[in-house]
Amino acid sequence: MDQWIWRDGTTRKAVWEKYGLDKMPADELLKSDGFKSYVHLMAKYDDILWADRHENGLNSLWVHYQDDPDAQVYAAVLVWAKAKRPRSYVEKALGIYGVPYYERSGTRNSKLFNDFLRLTGRKK
Repeated sequence: MDQWIWRDGTTRKAVWEKYGLDKMPADELLKSDGFKSYVHLMAKYDDILWADRHENGLNSLWVHYQDDPDAQVYAAVLVWAKAKRPRSYVEKALGIYGVPYYERSGTRNSKLFNDFLRLTGRKK
C-alpha cells in the first residue's frame, strides 16, 4: 500500500480524497479504515520530514500543513503524539512557534496543539 504514494508523487490531499475522507461526516471519520490508513501513511511522511530536519531545518515545516483541513492535520497530530515529537517540532509544523500564547489562543492550530499536549500527557 505504501509504495504507490511515494513512487508516483501522489499528494496527501489526493490520498485523503481517495479514501473518501473529504466527504465523510466528522463523527464517522476517526473510526473509519480510510482514516487509519491515512494516519499510517502520514507516519511515513512525517518520518521523512523528521529525518530531514537537520538538513533543511524546521522553519519551513509549516508549509507542509498550512492548507490542510482540520481533520487532515489532526491525523498528523496523532502521528506526532505517537512518535513523541518535541513541542517545538509540533509548534513549527502548526505555524505557532514563537507566537505569544495570547495571540494564538483559540485558533485552529492552537486547539490542535492542545490536542497534541493532551495526547502526550504534557502541560501547556
